Amino acid sequence: MTEKDILTEMLKRGDTEAAYKLGKLCSAANDYDDAVKYYLIGADNDHLLSMNALGTLYYTKGRNDREKMNGLNYWYLAASKGCVQAMANLALAYFDDDKLDEAEEYWKKAAELELPEAYLGIGKVALRRGDYKAAETAFQKAADMGCTAAWNDLGILMQMIGNNVRAGICFTNAAMKGDKTAAANLERLKRKGEPI
Repeated sequence: MTEKDILTEMLKRGDTEAAYKLGKLCSAANDYDDAVKYYLIGADNDHLLSMNALGTLYYTKGRNDREKMNGLNYWYLAASKGCVQAMANLALAYFDDDKLDEAEEYWKKAAELELPEAYLGIGKVALRRGDYKAAETAFQKAADMGCTAAWNDLGILMQMIGNNVRAGICFTNAAMKGDKTAAANLERLKRKGEPI
């Protein structure tokens, strides 16, 4: 009996977590229609991760604008019920559309629920607005909470303001945690002959 068979049996007995896991299996196998089917079962039963996953599937792989809008709607629904991942997804969608106020609003909601990446997003909004001090504070908070990418973004900010020593420290911290972009940034900084 395969994992899919076992999950299908669990779903028949009313296990909505099984619907979510089936959706993930189908999504990983690029079976869009079955992934939607299973995520919908979970979403219809108030399973927040199913709602978020359905939103992500529709938004990123939807076949038309209507499905992309459905993705946003499922993120809204999941976020309104407290799903921190959906809040972050909405924030990123808004950020990508240059709707900074909306992006910041959802990242702040996610930050209230202690999502480290939310502070990274808040920092990106501040940086785009040219508020370097607010960006530094947010990036540092995200880094302190364990968000490796925040060290890289903090390093880039430090380079922008001419603090190459701190930039080198930030890039090193991220690179030591496996961030390849930060490792490349550190090497570029070293090649420039900047004191670090």
